[in-house]
Amino acid sequence: MHAHWNGFRLIPRDWMAANPSATDVVTCAVGDVTCDAQTNAADALFMLQYDVRLRTSSAQLPLPDGTLYSYACDVSGEGACNAIDALLTLQCSIGLTNKFCPGVEGIQAAQSTSASAAPVVVTVDKALSESTRNRRTRVNIDTTARVGAASVVLNYDPTWPGEVTCQSDPDVQFDLDTCSVDPEAAVVRFSMVSPAGQTGTVSVGEVLFTQGKALAAPLLTVQSVALANPDGTTLPTHIEQVELSEQTYLPLIVQE
Repeated sequence: MHAHWNGFRLIPRDWMAANPSATDVVTCAVGDVTCDAQTNAADALFMLQYDVRLRTSSAQLPLPDGTLYSYACDVSGEGACNAIDALLTLQCSIGLTNKFCPGVEGIQAAQSTSASAAPVVVTVDKALSESTRNRRTRVNIDTTARVGAASVVLNYDPTWPGEVTCQSDPDVQFDLDTCSVDPEAAVVRFSMVSPAGQTGTVSVGEVLFTQGKALAAPLLTVQSVALANPDGTTLPTHIEQVELSEQTYLPLIVQE
């Protein structure tokens, strides 16, 4: 019989703030990833930057340059540091209290969890020509459910010889947003938050392919998508990729 291991991991949360014998231990509160004794939009921005690999994490204090405090990042307690944690942190800092804000019980922020929510569809549009050298591709979300946090990772052809750049939230619909391009892995990452949530047609961002001579832009394919309601609840998704001559559709079905 093959060996099978099960286990769990215990991570203290706010223990040092409540333990009188730990006064000599230096730490930072949950959400304060900048370790400046404040939880504000700067912390949410650091979390988004970490989500798209523009920033790394560290357990050392004082923090090394370009890092955030890893033990303070998982605000939602789901075991990751991502746009959902940034959303909850930003809500607390602007007065939209949620169940993760210090001293608050229950969610009080405006939210929409319609029982008849239609499927959320992420669409990667056909690359549009700006010139003989530039091709721009837009990534949209069409939804009737409110999206408070979104993380989208896309792949493109690694043999593309030109430059690849990104612009997140081109229609300025989110409160905080960022993106990054990893040319070695041929990956583009988008991350953004909206405390009140966005619905309808929402543009996640655009990817610009630039080349010294006229070439067809590579097809963008979605590697992963993470969406959450304004209350920080992750939206269950089902991804089906259908490659067409002009577009790639990835329906994300919001389930009860």
